[in-house]
Amino acid sequence: MPITILFGPNNARTVIDSRTLAEAQAERIEEIKAEASARILAVAPLYRQMNATRRAVELLDIRTGRAWTPQEAAEAAALRTMGAGINAIRVASDVAEAAVVAAKTNDAADAVAVVWPA
Repeated sequence: MPITILFGPNNARTVIDSRTLAEAQAERIEEIKAEASARILAVAPLYRQMNATRRAVELLDIRTGRAWTPQEAAEAAALRTMGAGINAIRVASDVAEAAVVAAKTNDAADAVAVVWPA
């Protein structure tokens, strides 16, 4: 993290950032990943994601043998909606991480904002 030093008669403010660009980028990417993870878990906790994956496989197996019932079709639609929400978060994270990697200065890396889905 940058260090702020106050000195002089007017408490002139100087910010010293001793991180390398790679360190600043890694730090910002870690922050973005942590926020993405929290947002994904808010959409569906890990146990729910695992159950959804299991149920999606079951539904695919069912569909190879017969048409889905209306309840099964509704389940599949709900699983797709959950997946789309998670994917939107991942895309936002990926875009921001790419911007961090492209940053040429520590300040630019730190300033990358993520446009999270609503």
